[in-house]
Amino acid sequence: MHIPGHLGGYLPPFFRSKMRGTSLIPSHTWVEGPLLHWLLTGDEAAAESLAKTRGWLLQARFFDAYDFTNAREAGWHLIHLCALAWLDDPAALNAASILVARVLERQAPGGGWVRMLTDSHCGCGYPRCCGEAGFMVGVLLSGLMRYYRHTSDPAVADAIVDGARWLIVNTYDQASGYFRYTSCKNRTLGGKFQCTQWVLEGLAAAWTISGDAEIGGYLQRGLNVIGRFPVGIGHSGMGKAMAQQMRYVPSILASLLPPP
Repeated sequence: MHIPGHLGGYLPPFFRSKMRGTSLIPSHTWVEGPLLHWLLTGDEAAAESLAKTRGWLLQARFFDAYDFTNAREAGWHLIHLCALAWLDDPAALNAASILVARVLERQAPGGGWVRMLTDSHCGCGYPRCCGEAGFMVGVLLSGLMRYYRHTSDPAVADAIVDGARWLIVNTYDQASGYFRYTSCKNRTLGGKFQCTQWVLEGLAAAWTISGDAEIGGYLQRGLNVIGRFPVGIGHSGMGKAMAQQMRYVPSILASLLPPP
């Protein structure tokens, strides 16, 4: 979707040196889907791929002094590690705990994870404002939710609820009734239903934990965006658009439906 070789490592060295996007990062790696595929089919090729991905995700260089540049990087890394942890993988869960400790340390008093925004996320010129892209916070909340399911850590529960409240205060657009792409009002003028899709799982997690009526109201109002196809990306984005919703809808259903 972004540029050729975005995942990294597949182009000749000359091209890799000229293209920033060719570096391999946790946020463009996939674990949950291949893991489910392997559990359902026993496909040895999937198992081999997962084993190699696990080794890459658990590299010591990530955790010797863990830090992250944006909430998405931490969120996806955490999602992957928590998926592996369901296989009784203590190393994956231990790595996730190191990651979560830094995530909690860096959470701002207002509940978000703020940084100086990039030009693509801020329309204010210089100096750019501080904040975060809403979808990145949403990804991190999804990761924290998975870790909470493993550990029931009350500090993580608080972080999820506070993060959802930050999203509401800083990225919700009252005029459109949707969430914005980023906290900077000058970059994305108004909300979009696609941006609401990206934060629903985090809102659902916060509501499940807290029962907060305000968070529940934003979640309820956002449910009508599920299944809507993104505008303007054409056939090339179909797989990404479908997979994006296939992965979060079951989690939302688990939050909304009463236990059997």
